[in-house]
Amino acid sequence: MSACLAPSAGTAAENRHVSVSAFLCEQASCSPVTLLVWDGDSFILRDERGGREKIRIENIDAPEIDGRCAAERAAAVKAKSELARLLAGHRIKLVRSKLDRYGRQLARVVSDEGDVGERLVEQDLARRWDSWRASWCRS
Repeated sequence: MSACLAPSAGTAAENRHVSVSAFLCEQASCSPVTLLVWDGDSFILRDERGGREKIRIENIDAPEIDGRCAAERAAAVKAKSELARLLAGHRIKLVRSKLDRYGRQLARVVSDEGDVGERLVEQDLARRWDSWRASWCRS
């Protein structure tokens, strides 16, 4: 399985999804999927039948690709790259909850290596979500 894991630090208009292959495990079986990683807490899941689902990792807040300052945008590129690495080639399970205000499926993402959101928090690439978004920019 191949993955392009080196996103550039451009603007949101220049940003591209990083495509990685993984296995979505639901109930007793796992199916190959393609994940299009946008930033450190969101991706699009594409299954082999052509279905698409926008996923937002529920338990974290990562910096935004189109953030308000250069520091946030640079941190977003690092978080995006690490999320792609944590997902690439792994078996993942989505623990779905509700849709967010943008229509994305909120879900905890668990790989065969553990909770992906927690891994990003442990590496200081994301924060635990506590219902409000704090700035990633230094004043």
